[in-house]
Amino acid sequence: MRIVDSNDPTLPCATGEEGQLLVRSPSMAQGYVDGSMQVVDGHWPTGDLATMDANASVHITGRIKLLIDVGGYKVNPLEVEAVLSSHPGVAMCLVWGERASDTVERLHAKYVASDPSNPVRSDTLRNFLKERLSSLKVPRSLERVDSLPRGPTGKLLRRLPARG
Repeated sequence: MRIVDSNDPTLPCATGEEGQLLVRSPSMAQGYVDGSMQVVDGHWPTGDLATMDANASVHITGRIKLLIDVGGYKVNPLEVEAVLSSHPGVAMCLVWGERASDTVERLHAKYVASDPSNPVRSDTLRNFLKERLSSLKVPRSLERVDSLPRGPTGKLLRRLPARG
């Protein structure tokens, strides 16, 4: 296993730095019949984001497809969700990117209040996030909703965030 830069798989990441997880195994396929399997120096890109600690333990942190390009920086919505959901007034949340133009995406969030009778205000949450995240990771909009879209198994449906 190795962790490489998400934009350039030829560049290895430093210990603790987040990047794409690549794997190689003697039992791994060497390619597809049509030859379309993309490998990097014999390693297969999993599409997972991960870090590797000093003991060579791998920690999965998200998926590359979830990354949102904000001002040329890749933002992992799971990181923003973890911080937002750590606020005691937030029961659950969902962060996603919306295209503002051909080249610009903006972060947005919906959240369910822990106490619907006394919900935390959006400006309070924005300040909470600003204290814990870089400004580009703070969503442009924070909207309180009664529930978030879920599939039959209870998993959050990231493709339907605008409903609420």
